[in-house]
Amino acid sequence: MTAERRKPGPKPKPFVTDYRRFYGGKRLHVIRAEKALGKPLPKGAEVHHADGSKADDAPLVICENREYHFLLHVRMRVKRAGGNPNTQRLCGMCGKVKLIEEMRTQKIGGRVKSAVKSECLECCRAYAKAKYHADLEGSRAKMRENAAKHRAKVKAKREAVK
Repeated sequence: MTAERRKPGPKPKPFVTDYRRFYGGKRLHVIRAEKALGKPLPKGAEVHHADGSKADDAPLVICENREYHFLLHVRMRVKRAGGNPNTQRLCGMCGKVKLIEEMRTQKIGGRVKSAVKSECLECCRAYAKAKYHADLEGSRAKMRENAAKHRAKVKAKREAVK
């Protein structure tokens, strides 16, 4: 099967889906970033809209990788919530701005990893306590159910002996 070639003529107009505009398979903000850089974006690089606007003339930041791009979004959310992105984070459970020291950190092999998680310690403790009590209630219900089965078996044996 051979691919059909486009007839010579005017270039096709970009098609618009949501905020994204595609020109020859590339989004407009990527084309703008490449033009500013003077060359194609390096492998793994991503373009960040600095003010969160998806407008054609929005200020852009070229991020070296996805992790840095994600960090910029985390900082923007904290700032939008009225916090200081250098010292605070936004809790994913209660939605409040908390100090980084009040956020959960990840332990791997007994050592604290530097990564700060998205939940505050207060919410994590409340969640663990609720989960513990739910598990406890579940195990108590199971114990009652097993005891009732055992009593029924004993009763059946006694009636069989009579």
